[in-house]
Amino acid sequence: MTTEGRLYLVRHPRPDLPGEICYGASDISVSAVERERVALALAESLPRGLPLYTSPLLRCADLARRLAELLESDLPVADRRLRELDFGAWEMLGWTDVPRAEVDAWGEDLVDYRPGGGENVRDMARRVHAAYRDLMASGKDSVVVCHAGTIRVLLACHVHAPTPAEDGASVIDAIARRATTGRVDIAFGGVTVLERGQPPHGV
Repeated sequence: MTTEGRLYLVRHPRPDLPGEICYGASDISVSAVERERVALALAESLPRGLPLYTSPLLRCADLARRLAELLESDLPVADRRLRELDFGAWEMLGWTDVPRAEVDAWGEDLVDYRPGGGENVRDMARRVHAAYRDLMASGKDSVVVCHAGTIRVLLACHVHAPTPAEDGASVIDAIARRATTGRVDIAFGGVTVLERGQPPHGV
């Protein structure tokens, strides 16, 4: 099979949580029924036999293991760089329970503010970009199971660092700022394809 470094970015299924909860770095699961429904749907559209990479968080890793079975791929490789943003003390709070002043402070500085004292988007961009560089440098088509925030950063990497050699503080800054500009709708269980020289698209 000829490969071109195409990345199939898969968002995890909807977690089994009540209401609007902040759960970035929290290791929450997905119901077995929902995971199987999403896995079977994805198996109809994703190529078979590709390498699989995943965030180590259960909502991604469990789906990736099931996809490996369905797509006849090797066991997925867990990569901590693909984790969602760590929201620190905000983790597992209802969004309405996060102090309004803190939410406003984040809104005023989306790139460098640390929500809940956790991770900022610039730091996330640095680690996700490193993963992106490694994936693209391999030259292999791959399936990557991760999170909405991670996918937004990967989309920004595709624009600002389309070749593996591009690096440096200015690149990370551009990636972080693009990832926090606008709002890209990324569906649970959805697929976004990144391909050299092409805009992001579905399968």
